[in-house]
Amino acid sequence: MVNSRSFEDIGNFIFIQDEIEKADLIIIPGTIKGAEELTDRAAKLWNEGYAPYIMVTGKYSQHVKSFEDEAYGIIKNEKKYKTEAAYLMDLLAKKGVNMDKIIKEESSVNTFDNAKYAYRIASDQGIKKNKMIICCKAYHARRALMTFQSVFINSKIIIDSVETDGISKNSWMMNSGRYDKVLEELSKCGKFFMGAQMFGKVFPDEL
Repeated sequence: MVNSRSFEDIGNFIFIQDEIEKADLIIIPGTIKGAEELTDRAAKLWNEGYAPYIMVTGKYSQHVKSFEDEAYGIIKNEKKYKTEAAYLMDLLAKKGVNMDKIIKEESSVNTFDNAKYAYRIASDQGIKKNKMIICCKAYHARRALMTFQSVFINSKIIIDSVETDGISKNSWMMNSGRYDKVLEELSKCGKFFMGAQMFGKVFPDEL
């Protein structure tokens, strides 16, 4: 295959799966697509005792004007929810997670906001932040790690990646749409972290 070495290197960079260990909190970055798979995994981790709380994050994408716009054609009963977090919370509750163990963050419109507001809420509620499990889409894993580590700078970030949208480490380059999605993530890992966000000017006391 042409560029097979580069594809392998990109796959190794973008797709991460850490060894899962007990943590203080599980966090799901805001999303609609892949929500079923992500909540399945987070609920399983919670039920197995890997963390006492799950935090769901997200208002809606910064590219739309409402959750209803984002959800159109993707989920049923989109008018029932106002935010990604509310939708994720409902899915978790249906999968056996106690409602009082689910924390909602409903202001963020991108991954950096997910991390920033999650940090604030965890701090305000006195939740320990020594170890965090980020339950994210497989192709979002590297950017999720970079983002959350740039905010939770004193925490151990554990990435638990979930295959969604048919995109996996071994097959992403076999389909043009999946190929473009992964290359877009690769681009964002450079574009979004130039300057202050990764070069030492973002610290918890500034959040």
